[in-house]
Amino acid sequence: MIEIQAVQFSTRASARAAGAITYFTGKPCKNGHVSGRYTASANCVSCQIIREAARFKVKSAAKKKSGVSLRPRAKAIASGEKTYSTGKPCIAGHISERDTTSGLCLICRRLRDKRLRSLGFGRNKFERRALVKWADLSKIKAIYSERDTRNAQGSIRWNVDHIVPLRSKLVCGLHNEHNLAVIPSIDNSRKSNKYWPDMPEIA
Repeated sequence: MIEIQAVQFSTRASARAAGAITYFTGKPCKNGHVSGRYTASANCVSCQIIREAARFKVKSAAKKKSGVSLRPRAKAIASGEKTYSTGKPCIAGHISERDTTSGLCLICRRLRDKRLRSLGFGRNKFERRALVKWADLSKIKAIYSERDTRNAQGSIRWNVDHIVPLRSKLVCGLHNEHNLAVIPSIDNSRKSNKYWPDMPEIA
């Protein structure tokens, strides 16, 4: 799971170059908030939280009117629902429904997935699940950029391969810079998820 980063960039350009979610200029937004801003949209973080809270109140009022109340995680699990809601903000301040399985705020998850897609990786749920919080995103991005460069210059296709497969019957690899390699597409297809270094011998 990606951890929310502390605001440490003063310009949108520097935050975008570093792959940061937010930046801080020290200047108030149009509503007077001196707050961080999202790198993707330049929107004020405080304004976004207020808007999400307003949407949540409207949605909660509609649920109350229809006889559907906020539900804790245990009840959501028992009834087989995919989301639950406590009405309390997450660690990032979002008042939103949460994923029943992971407990992750849906807004946080959407922002995380959007960031991963913008970096050119993590396009499927298996990569997102296998991504460790200590992974160096800039190095991962460089590996995918190298693949794109080779594909643009050469006559053969190149893929980013997980050295230890993310999914197989015997092992579940991690999605980080140490487990990635740029190899020809044909070799990647032959390898599939049936081989990795130091794999055990199967009788």
